[in-house]
Amino acid sequence: MLGGGSVVPYVGSWTGERMRPTRVIERPGGGGIGFADETILDRDEWGVLWTRFAGRVGAGKPLFQKLHPVRQRRAMRRLLCQVCTEPADSTDDGTLWLVPGGEVGNSAGWPEGAATIHPPLCSSCARLSVRMCPALRQHYLALRARSRLHGVNGVHFRAGHPHPQPASSDSDEYAVSFDDPVIRWVMATQLVRTLHDCTAVDLERLS
Repeated sequence: MLGGGSVVPYVGSWTGERMRPTRVIERPGGGGIGFADETILDRDEWGVLWTRFAGRVGAGKPLFQKLHPVRQRRAMRRLLCQVCTEPADSTDDGTLWLVPGGEVGNSAGWPEGAATIHPPLCSSCARLSVRMCPALRQHYLALRARSRLHGVNGVHFRAGHPHPQPASSDSDEYAVSFDDPVIRWVMATQLVRTLHDCTAVDLERLS
């Protein structure tokens, strides 16, 4: 979608999209958090609680750096291109991913096992993205990798009265794996995958 002369990725948010008001409660027996009016649609198959967020693509101005929870989750689950929603570019060597320069690590073994909230891309959108996206224009790493669903990014709550309270500000979201008991106290905003069997690639040489 075009927004102000720019291509707005499918997973991006718009100023007209807002978090829906909810009342967070503590589940009986210290079982983490829930919504006072919770429905079956508020949790995923791992039992993780997800934020409620309105979907109004094209409403207002694009927020390129803010991922829409529902659309990000869909793209990550299905390995869809984060820009156009077509299936991401995949070969026997893995799916195509772009890592922004600010997230490139320097630890031994990196990027093996690296966690990401950024869905993969098709080759044409990847080339477009590195030309147009400020976060990628200066520096990025393109790679093929296999991936596994790992957990979620979200807001961690702690028990409180009369209601649970965020343990930190919304900007302090962090990844929690599905097998971590803390996840019961997290309101998820993004799905997280880890990357494995990584191989760097040259975007210009992709067909």
